Amino acid sequence: EFTFVFLHEIPGTNHARAKAIVSISPKHAKNLSEVLAGSVRDYESKFGEIRNAVEQKTQTAQNTQNDGSGEPSDTVTIRGYS
Repeated sequence: EFTFVFLHEIPGTNHARAKAIVSISPKHAKNLSEVLAGSVRDYESKFGEIRNAVEQKTQTAQNTQNDGSGEPSDTVTIRGYS
């Protein structure tokens, strides 16, 4: 069994509340991973590669160092996809 806990971050605090807890069978988890992989492939074909969090932090640190402003020089935030 695979369990997912979806949290809602409380703004201005370091706390979060559970909004939903979902448990699925291994068979359904595999199906979900295949559907998500397909969705990510489609998204990346339209908008470009999604970098993982480690790559994003490394790139942001390099951009901050490169332009000397203390701010990332080349950061884009995408807040949803439909």
